[in-house]
Formats: sequence, structure tokens, C-alpha cells
Amino acid sequence: MNSPANALAKTEGASSPAIEGSDLNVFAGDPDFMLSLARGMLVLHAFADAREKLTIARIAAETGLTRSTVRRCLYTFVKLGYFEVQGSQFVPRVNLLMLASAYKGAGGLEAALQPLLDDLRNRLGATIGLGVKDGEDVYYAAVSKSLNTLSFVASVGRRVPVYCTALGRVFLADLPPQDLDAYIKATKVVAHTPFATADRATLKEMIEKARVDGYAVAAQELELGVRAIAVPIRPGGGRTVAALLAAGEMSQMPDEALQTLFLPEMLRTAREIALLWKSL
Repeated sequence: MNSPANALAKTEGASSPAIEGSDLNVFAGDPDFMLSLARGMLVLHAFADAREKLTIARIAAETGLTRSTVRRCLYTFVKLGYFEVQGSQFVPRVNLLMLASAYKGAGGLEAALQPLLDDLRNRLGATIGLGVKDGEDVYYAAVSKSLNTLSFVASVGRRVPVYCTALGRVFLADLPPQDLDAYIKATKVVAHTPFATADRATLKEMIEKARVDGYAVAAQELELGVRAIAVPIRPGGGRTVAALLAAGEMSQMPDEALQTLFLPEMLRTAREIALLWKSL
């Protein structure tokens, strides 16, 4: 016979809850137990296990919750800014990642990442950043600054537009074609410098090139005198969860060095970060 004690015991010692939506029914008569909150937590755990975009149907299948319950949970999370919708799929936003980061604290992902970023900075002589997409912006989650790139403003918490940055184009290159077309059509494209473009067709070509190449480059499109290259972070070869960037003065990052020096080193570090991301 199932009971609240038995249901809770299922989760002990597990990295993700063994409890399912049907198990929550045993708490229905408990006035202090919040069924809606418990169901929401099951939805969050589905993302923690999958580490990718999920549909309502898949979450319902994995949690044992009804589709209508999952839809209401996700609707609430979207309104609170914890998820964004991409077609029929739901993707965690940086607000949710910040909560996870706060839980992990000094012993978690950020502490493990910083030495990797610092080492890459020393090898390349450039400022290194790790960005996470949040709506129309990319949020700098970690930064390792180089004294050789004083003109480049990078700091943890800074937000930059998606469409005109190397970091952002890595994420846009990961979108399905129909979602990319919808994004370009809906976004207000502004040329921030004389070297940037406000032409949507040109912007799409740049993003398509980043998809084919597996990396993105931006030169003086947001800040004059600065060139940047970015590569995706894909734990387990799945979706892009973050992007790794190297930025510096134009003279420090000539075209030939991007292919022969920067790209190989960045791809190596990106693989190391992906392994850490998957394990934590």
C-alpha cells in the first residue's frame, strides 16, 4: 500500500526523483502539502535529467503528470521568466540557471570553469567569456579578462544582443530553420557601428555560415576595434547550452590566427566544459 512516507522514501539517495505524478495523490488530504508545487518540481526535474529542449508530451510521459498539468506548470514558469518557448519546445532561461548556480555554490560549475577559462586566456592572450542565452540577449556567466584587451568590456552579468555578436550567433545557428526565420523577422535589427549590418538577409547569411562552420566570428559590430570568435558548448553532443568566446583587439586576432590558433584551442576547452557541464 502506498503512503506519503513510502512515496518520499523513493527519492532518498537518488539524483533525480523516482517519485511520479501518480504518487503525489497520496498527499491529497494533507493540508500542508502543496500539490501544485510538487508537480512543478517534477517538471523541473525532467529538464535536469534530459538537459535539452522538451515538449509537453515528453515531460508528461517522463513524469506521469497529465499534459494539462504540465502545460499549466510550464505556463507559470514562462510567465515568471524561467523558461522560453521555441515552437512546441521549452528551454530554460538564465534565471533558472542562476538558481542552480546559487545552489552549487563555490564547489559547483562556476568554480570548475574558471581555471579552464583562465588557462585559455593565458594561451590565447585574449579575454575569454562564457555566455548563456536569455531571451533576446546573451548573458555573461563567467569571464576571464586579459590585460591585452582593455577596449573590450566584458564582465559577469553583462548582457549583449544575440544577433550582432559572435556569442549570440552560435545560439542562433542552433535554431531550426523555421525558428530562425521567425526570429529574424520579429527582431529589430540595429547597426550599432559602421561595420555592422541592419540587413536581415545578410544577417541570415552570417548565421547560416556559423551553422556550417561550427563557430561564429564578429568584428567591430558592437564595439569598435574588437574582434571575437565563439564556439558552442554541447554536453553529450546535444543542444547548445552555452557558448565560449575569445575577444581582443583586431591586431591581436588576424584572420589567419582564428583558424590556426584560436579555433583549435577553443574547441578543446569547449569539449572540457561540456564534460563538466554534463557531470554537474
